[in-house]
Amino acid sequence: MEIEDEITAEEANEIEAEATTMKRPRRPRSMGVILTVFAAVIVVLVGGLASYYYYTFQRQGVVSEQELRDVWDETVLVTVTLTNRFQTVDKFEQIDASGKNSFVEALNDANRTVRDGMFSLRNQAGLGVDASTFASKFNSFLDDYGGMLTELRRIIDRKSEIDSLTALDQLLADKDAMEKSYDDLLLVSRGFIQANLPRAIFDLPGSISDLLKKQLDEQGTQDEQTKAARQAAEGVVTQFAQAWQDRDGGAMTKLLTAGAKREFNQGILEDSSDITSFRIITTDLPDPAKAEIDSQLTKETPDGVTKTESWHFVVLKDGAGNWLIDTWQAK
Repeated sequence: MEIEDEITAEEANEIEAEATTMKRPRRPRSMGVILTVFAAVIVVLVGGLASYYYYTFQRQGVVSEQELRDVWDETVLVTVTLTNRFQTVDKFEQIDASGKNSFVEALNDANRTVRDGMFSLRNQAGLGVDASTFASKFNSFLDDYGGMLTELRRIIDRKSEIDSLTALDQLLADKDAMEKSYDDLLLVSRGFIQANLPRAIFDLPGSISDLLKKQLDEQGTQDEQTKAARQAAEGVVTQFAQAWQDRDGGAMTKLLTAGAKREFNQGILEDSSDITSFRIITTDLPDPAKAEIDSQLTKETPDGVTKTESWHFVVLKDGAGNWLIDTWQAK
């Protein structure tokens, strides 16, 4: 019986191991559930934030693309107004006329719109590849367009100083650059451009050049006509002085208007002093048919004394194109 009641060493070890195992604390099941729920919440939050930012980014891209279209539409609108206002300019000298509905007003509006458009393009975000490419080309075009408008404004400001077609060289160069960047823009428009610019904007610098050429040609013709008129009027006065020196009353009266002939006094030919020289000092043409001439006439008295007199002549052009002296008097 004692042998049966004895516990072997191996059995004792097993009993001790089982007792140790029973003493260890068990992890509650609820902890695992909490961790699982927490992980699920994190996944949902991350997914929601990702969806929100993706939607926001997409929405921002849509808004930015619409902004590109709006900027383009505004550019077209001010350009149409600019080219229409230019139709009211008939002469180069009228190009700086200001006020309501003037070409200068439209130019200022176009310049401001182009600059504002460039600022808007710099602030666009979330654009797709196509829209981003278009925005880049659009910005280049507006830069060139703005350059042309700025040069045109400079020409208007110094209009009175311009006396050569070379003064428009930079304007024409800016037009070429603008036209090239516009062609490049059209290649990537992809639906962003609904209305094209009026082609008249590209013709505008050339039209301004034509107006300037016409003005310069007219000025050249006027200068030639003025020179011819001055020479003719001075020639009549010189002939008159020569006839006076020769004491030829008949030759003198032939150079006078009808009114001046009635007032001509032959007594001036009996002056004992001789005319020794005559010269014209200044000639002014207040209008194409009138010249006012100041001159100096030198006389010598019989006793050898020399004196200089100043005489003022008014010379008129008659209906036949002849220049005749209307008045002549000492000053």
